[in-house]
Amino acid sequence: MSALIHEQIKERLLEDKISHILTVSAAGDINAVRAALEDGEIQLSCKDAMGRTPMHVAASEGHTKLVEFLLEQKADPAAKDKYHNT
Repeated sequence: MSALIHEQIKERLLEDKISHILTVSAAGDINAVRAALEDGEIQLSCKDAMGRTPMHVAASEGHTKLVEFLLEQKADPAAKDKYHNT
């Protein structure tokens, strides 16, 4: 397998993990967020194409317990998305 293909696969897997953590953040699933962060491949500061972090998504969906958890984990409450929203 060429290095380029290997890198593309690795990048796609990372995108899938970011998509997953944002999906479970939207659902307010603290345990799933915790599990997604455990392997260390993604960070609390990970962003999707719109620049949204797990904190953006959890807060926009009103999941206060998850927002508190993310803050305890040192998520940046001042992170800005593509539209400069925090």
